[in-house]
Amino acid sequence: MLKINRTALILALTVYLGTVCGFEGALKAAKRLHTEMLSRIIRALPAFFDTTPSGRILSRLSSDTYTTDFTLPEILRMWQLCSLRVIATLTVISYTTPIFVIIIL
Repeated sequence: MLKINRTALILALTVYLGTVCGFEGALKAAKRLHTEMLSRIIRALPAFFDTTPSGRILSRLSSDTYTTDFTLPEILRMWQLCSLRVIATLTVISYTTPIFVIIIL
């Protein structure tokens, strides 16, 4: 019973740390993207603003921000879950069938 509780605690801490690291990474990426987009827009030539409608500029900036804030973290989270499932599956198979480790190596 104690071993199960310890495993559950380790799993909970791992999920928590993964979530915190994911949010920190997403926040850093969003800040960096916003800073770079703003600096490039500020340094653009006046002719760019004459030929490009402001709605198109805002639409592009908001779509890039949406991708960074929502789509990219979700893709990374799904990749992380798939990787952990593969590792867990290989661990269980290796534990139950030790000859499997020899075959893999």
